Amino acid sequence: MVRGAYMVEERALANKYNYEDPICATIEDTHNSYNKNLEFVLANMTSGSKIVVASHNENSVNLAKTLIKKYDITPSKGKLLRRKLLIF
Repeated sequence: MVRGAYMVEERALANKYNYEDPICATIEDTHNSYNKNLEFVLANMTSGSKIVVASHNENSVNLAKTLIKKYDITPSKGKLLRRKLLIF
């Protein structure tokens, strides 16, 4: 799950192919949408599920950490890998 990026490209594609603009109208809508979907996905993970959570938003990262604890998603259960992005 990745937050942000590609807003210009997504709007251009929506215009070109005549479908509804998929970008949230406000930053608050973006926060709510990402966080709601993050909780839904983490709450419904099964033993074979895998997810990458990517965000530069500190609140969303903190929410992810809280939800990982809440839903007992642990490395020992094969559900959690932690990685750090390095940008060159």
